[in-house]
Amino acid sequence: ALADADPQVRKAALEHLAHQTKSKLGRHALGMAYYAIGDTKDAQGQLQQAITDVTDDEPNPLSYHTRTALADILLGSGDIKGAGDQLDEALKTNSGYLPALAMQAKVVLKNGEPDRALDLLAPLEKEDGAMTPAANLTLAEALCTHKTNATPQDKVDAETVLTSIKDS
Repeated sequence: ALADADPQVRKAALEHLAHQTKSKLGRHALGMAYYAIGDTKDAQGQLQQAITDVTDDEPNPLSYHTRTALADILLGSGDIKGAGDQLDEALKTNSGYLPALAMQAKVVLKNGEPDRALDLLAPLEKEDGAMTPAANLTLAEALCTHKTNATPQDKVDAETVLTSIKDS
């Protein structure tokens, strides 16, 4: 019945559910739903609430995921420092969270540090399936723009990455 309801009714129902939970998971889930449909304004507000005043009574066991999504929103709005700060906090919570590493590589690349981006992407390249199309785009850009030990092969590798993205 809720799936057939007016979008405003669904939004109100989701807001109500998010308010009822003691943990921050309701806020996280609502924020991620907004994020998934491209409503970054509402997503940012909900995700921010999901990481604010986290306590033992109101935990957010997915705070690293919440912060990674917030970082993507902030990066999209041009706030490179804010995105980096969120990713630093995400990686403090879960240093092995590969999407946060991929997002951090994107942030440092936007900050003019392609060599550091390549270093951050190295662990993802070793993990099967960790290199998403977005991570591969970051890799290709970093390969084309890095300075330290750059070789002509780097440009060929970047072209190969872009071709594989296009083909998939």
